[in-house]
Amino acid sequence: MTDIRTLDRVLDAVKSAVENREAWSPDLWAECAWDMTALLGNEHDRLCDMQQIIAAEKGKLVDEGFTVARAKVAVESTDIYKESQKLKSKIGRIEELIRISKLRSRMAMDEYRT
Repeated sequence: MTDIRTLDRVLDAVKSAVENREAWSPDLWAECAWDMTALLGNEHDRLCDMQQIIAAEKGKLVDEGFTVARAKVAVESTDIYKESQKLKSKIGRIEELIRISKLRSRMAMDEYRT
């Protein structure tokens, strides 16, 4: 069986480590940051696709006679808008976790050196 890495699996591993207070080696923190960075592009692509759909829907509503403000409100009440906001938030958390993983790796390396 192949070990297929996905961003959600990496996030689950980090969450499990935090919940169980597991100590990770510098290599594991660095690998975590590497994996998340490599896989994050897929999430950015998904968000761009969602934003394009949302913009098209907003434009369609304006063409149908809605004001821009009313079209915005209508689009923001859709499920795809809600999912795009959740994805945007997830991307922000991942980017912060990448920074923390790099820092943890450096800190752990410093601990091993002393």
